[in-house]
Amino acid sequence: MLGISGWGQVEYVMSDLTVSDCSGALVDSGEGQEYSSNENYTFTVQMADVIPILVTFHGSFCLEDGFDFLTIWDGVPDASNLLATYTGTDFLPEDVVSNSGIISFVFTSDNSLNLCGFALGWEGIAPTPIPPNVQPIETFACGATGLEFELLPPVGCSDLWLDSLAILSGPPDAWDLANASLICAGDSATGFFIPLLDTLNGNCAWSFVLPVDVRDACDSLHRFQAVFDASTETCPISGTWAASTPAACIGNCMSVYWMNDGCSDHVTEWTQSGGGTPIALEDLPSGVAAGLIVCVENADTLELELSVVQPATQLDTVFTYTLIPQVIAFSMSNAQPICSTSEDVILLIEPAGGGWSDPVYFANNSWWLNAETAALTATTNGSTPPEITLTYTTIEGCALDTTLGMQYVNAGPDMTTCLGAEPFDLEGTSNLPAEWFGDLATEGLFTPDSMGVFMLTLTATGCTDTLEIEVIPDAPPIDLGDICQSADWQELPLMDAVGFWTGPGLNNAGFDPEELSAGSSTWYYNLTGCAQLAQATILPINLGVDLFSSCPAESAFIPYPNFSPTGGEWTGPGIVNATSGLFDPGVAPEGWGQALYYVAPNGCEDVVMVNNITTAIVATSFETCSEGAEYDLHNNAIGAVPWCGTWSGNWAGAGATTVVAGSGSSVGLSVESWCDWDLLPNEITPGLYELIFTANTCSDTLSLHVYPSELNLEPVIACSDEDPIALADSDWPLGGVWDGSGVEESTGWLTPGAAETGWQDVTWTAPGGCADVVAVQV
Repeated sequence: MLGISGWGQVEYVMSDLTVSDCSGALVDSGEGQEYSSNENYTFTVQMADVIPILVTFHGSFCLEDGFDFLTIWDGVPDASNLLATYTGTDFLPEDVVSNSGIISFVFTSDNSLNLCGFALGWEGIAPTPIPPNVQPIETFACGATGLEFELLPPVGCSDLWLDSLAILSGPPDAWDLANASLICAGDSATGFFIPLLDTLNGNCAWSFVLPVDVRDACDSLHRFQAVFDASTETCPISGTWAASTPAACIGNCMSVYWMNDGCSDHVTEWTQSGGGTPIALEDLPSGVAAGLIVCVENADTLELELSVVQPATQLDTVFTYTLIPQVIAFSMSNAQPICSTSEDVILLIEPAGGGWSDPVYFANNSWWLNAETAALTATTNGSTPPEITLTYTTIEGCALDTTLGMQYVNAGPDMTTCLGAEPFDLEGTSNLPAEWFGDLATEGLFTPDSMGVFMLTLTATGCTDTLEIEVIPDAPPIDLGDICQSADWQELPLMDAVGFWTGPGLNNAGFDPEELSAGSSTWYYNLTGCAQLAQATILPINLGVDLFSSCPAESAFIPYPNFSPTGGEWTGPGIVNATSGLFDPGVAPEGWGQALYYVAPNGCEDVVMVNNITTAIVATSFETCSEGAEYDLHNNAIGAVPWCGTWSGNWAGAGATTVVAGSGSSVGLSVESWCDWDLLPNEITPGLYELIFTANTCSDTLSLHVYPSELNLEPVIACSDEDPIALADSDWPLGGVWDGSGVEESTGWLTPGAAETGWQDVTWTAPGGCADVVAVQV
């Protein structure tokens, strides 16, 4: 018979039996009760390997002293290998060790007294196994795509942890560890393959670590970190060149770098440097084996030569690098200086694909110089004679500065003047002395004594610009007629002559009649030396307001008693007196944006909009904490209408708020921009109040609950037989909720006899989000 012992081992009952378990338990035939008479059994444990076996006794040992015996043998029972003989009661035998890999237990009993017997356990003491040796199967050759490793001896396929394979040294980005694969024969792993991310092209050495589980003689797993190496010295020296700039720019310095393939040590020497300066090793970027700073002085090609020696292989290789400076060629067909009034100039440049500085632009697949802007810039930059420097930058970053001579002449804008106007000076500009030529012009003075269009030319050293002056007859004022102040924006007449409008209320070549005073208004279309006029009569109409609000419950009133001119007629919903404009909100329908019209005796008409809305607050109550943040009273959650009423409260200091220039404050309330009201809870003593909203003589209220942010209660200590205790003032805080053992949730009364003994935290929470904790010990 067998079972599982209390020590987690297989338990055998004494019998003639041979087992190979590496550990187990053995009990007498009574299995905790009395064993039988006349027993003679041999129980043998024979391990698969020769390893020590440790025997430990458990619990009571009781055999009939001198008549019943348990003997233990190192191997098969023999006179020469007896380890121990046990008989008697009330003792626990010492541990026994067998070294032959076999241990035998012989139990004998006579036909008389039977006792409680024995219980023992055995365990094979397996030595720590030796981890496998990991080594490459073949030479790691240049051009390889990966490397196969063998395991000596093999291990279980499930005992190799390839997903934990790691690189200890060497370039970590060379290997594709994620795709390493296991090589198994049956259930034994004989090796594995690690692929490279790229074909091997340089000499290098790596160290790896791989977790491996190895089983001992008792099949227990031991975790080892197997460290192994891989290296190659079969690749020729190779490398790549790089430069700090995309091109060798004449007049600039650049860095040239050589980076070796692989990770073996290299010794480098510049045998031909083109006049450059080698870069110290400590100043080289990561991964760079050699570097040279080269300054490009002209368009000559530079040949660089680098000797590279690999000490480990004694390989010696010379690498060359050709540096061809980028040449930028510029030309144009125009002679210099370039006149500001000439056509824009095509600039020819090679190589293409770069960009010019202003004022050069690209159009029709060519680069063009804006002659006027370039000449103006040249005359204002202080250079003599005027010059402008343009910069062309290639797509690779090389630049060429080109300086062009410029000449500027500007006759000014075209003009219109009146026949018979006073003579006026012609004001042209030029960086050189210039002279005017043309009709009616004498030494730069123009006399408008003939009608027509006259062309004048300003000339300075062959650079010319023209000006056109139109002389027109003096015209009578343009009559715009009568215009009401309530009319829309009015556009002034579009004129053919060159000039500009000035006058009252001018806005984008027109005017807003509402901004003008009643009576005659005149606008001037300004020409050179004269002006043409436009006149209008502005008819008055002023209703005082564009929009007002009313409450249907308030009495009739005149929205703006001082409207003008009087004597006209009012119409619209709620108008009960067409002459005075008396408006009765109770007669008008309730709603937003209702129009009231007034027609003045002078025929002008205007409109006033009215919002006839019942003053109301949607919310019925609002809860907050005494240290809460300020709150916008026109928030949608409050829902006060109509907009722009006033707020007050029934707590001390919260009556009517004095408002100056749209702003004001009282205790717990503030207003900005006349209408933006905020509640300030931190100024209000905790309590229950009314918050009043008033608009158009009507008002509505909501209940304001200001709870204390903290109760600041001292810890309470009470005996379990005490009478109930009020944790806070019985009149406060109303509406808060208490939570704690033995505490009434609505009043905060503590009944010690109903509470748990010991300390507890009793919490109080109010609807405004206020909360506090009081420590209570019963």
